[in-house]
Amino acid sequence: MLRDEILHLKIRQLFGQYPKVSWLDVGAGDGSVSRAISATLNSSDTHYDLVDVSPKNGVVKFDGTGEHLLHLYRDKAPYDFVLFNFVLHHAASNTDGLLQAAAQLSHSIVLQEDMNEEWSEITQTHVSANPVHKLLKMHDPKGVYHSFDGWKAKLSELFPSYKSMYRERHSIEQASDTYGYHVPRALFFIVP
Repeated sequence: MLRDEILHLKIRQLFGQYPKVSWLDVGAGDGSVSRAISATLNSSDTHYDLVDVSPKNGVVKFDGTGEHLLHLYRDKAPYDFVLFNFVLHHAASNTDGLLQAAAQLSHSIVLQEDMNEEWSEITQTHVSANPVHKLLKMHDPKGVYHSFDGWKAKLSELFPSYKSMYRERHSIEQASDTYGYHVPRALFFIVP
């Protein structure tokens, strides 16, 4: 199962029974992930807003900060969830502000990220023997990547009152996507 299929399955498990589902996709790119989520929910009414620092196909442009996100979407809140799908490593010093803004726009946050840690399976099965951090720096030389435990600590610190935090570290077979980008990944659901 590829990482987007895992994301769709988990969102469907949490929100699929809602008659109406709305979400904000931060770092949406061209919006294809949210369109696919909408198609898998089977809800009679889905609505999503799309925002990105480099928008395509009518996606709203924002400056990458939590303040600007709140300025753009506070009047549309609350959403059922805010989605960060492989974008926060690009946010660097804006990560905490974006997550805090998301918590003001929705009670639930869905976060999927690349992780900066080694898996022994990667060096044994991946075509390249490059360590994970080299692959990540090739993807975004200025990116800030966290380990699985680093994300758990950061999210627990930012959201200490949240009772439930689903965490899944994708297995090595699930780490690939259609682009063949084979690095450790994790999926987090922060819900009250």
